[in-house]
Amino acid sequence: METFLFDAGTLIPACAPTGTVRVADSWRQVDGHVRRLDLHRERFASSVARYAPGLDADALVDAAARKVPDVGEWFPRVRLIDDCLYCDLRPGPPRRPTVKVAVLSPGDPRSNPRVKGPDLGLGGELIAHARTRGVDEVLLRSAEGLLLETAYAALVWWEGDTLCAPHLDLPVLPSVTRRLVEDHAAQLGIEVRHVHATLADLDGRETWLLNAYQGLRLVTDWVGADLIPGPPHRFQAWRKALDET
Repeated sequence: METFLFDAGTLIPACAPTGTVRVADSWRQVDGHVRRLDLHRERFASSVARYAPGLDADALVDAAARKVPDVGEWFPRVRLIDDCLYCDLRPGPPRRPTVKVAVLSPGDPRSNPRVKGPDLGLGGELIAHARTRGVDEVLLRSAEGLLLETAYAALVWWEGDTLCAPHLDLPVLPSVTRRLVEDHAAQLGIEVRHVHATLADLDGRETWLLNAYQGLRLVTDWVGADLIPGPPHRFQAWRKALDET
């Protein structure tokens, strides 16, 4: 990984920073192509403006995308650390179409779930612990047991011909990938419902995790809950459609 400080419109090689991560964003970039960079720019810049309004976060996102080589699969990351902007140039990790999910007890341990960045370290710790149990992700729920999202991904599921997602009044990240999936549903004339749901609503349902790098992943196992994953009637076609966006 290469790290750069963004100063006066220029990316300057830097050592790995050690301050507090206040905001972060990342995306998949393949052979120079980024899926809806504008949405990542908008999310990152709006969050940075809350903490450091004088910094040009929009320009950092564009500079980071230009810095990525035109060949290969990459996973660049931009961050606000303390009051400075940074870019991390990272090669893309393996992508996997399926995911096993551990169901945590009710209660969201995150401090600022609507902003990407402050809780990434905690998410990494939760996933690292989950991997000791042979699973890939962890499902987060509110204290009342309402479905939220996972440590590093948004959550959607199917009820018949309706695509469902946690209600937007819940403490969840404004996911770029979820927005793209919901836009695709709208183009196909498919109803999208934002709901207050519990674990029981996932039983027997085709369920996906969504994030910018992995795209769509099909949940094939729920660990720690008596849930049966639903059959993947739509997964392959929708994953392909998203990857071609």
